[in-house]
Amino acid sequence: MEKQLKTWSLNEFAARAGCEAHNITDSQVFRGFSLDSRSIEPGSLFLCIRGERSDGHDFAASAIAAGAVAVLAERPMGSWKPSRPLRRVFGESSTGR
Repeated sequence: MEKQLKTWSLNEFAARAGCEAHNITDSQVFRGFSLDSRSIEPGSLFLCIRGERSDGHDFAASAIAAGAVAVLAERPMGSWKPSRPLRRVFGESSTGR
């Protein structure tokens, strides 16, 4: 028997997490998430985290290329400009892909 993975709505996640969604459709969903762009699986959400040695925002385009459906970011991605300083969920076309 094939295991069914739970999916989450990107818009619902953004609303519950206090994020501002950008370039996300009502029907977009994700299955899991990752902090490491090298371990992204298709359909997942990439979390851009700034660390002491590296900044996940620098790997957003790689995560999208690897199959992430969106990224959660703290700063603007692509051509989008923030309306307020909150975390944001971006769809793939606004990350430079």
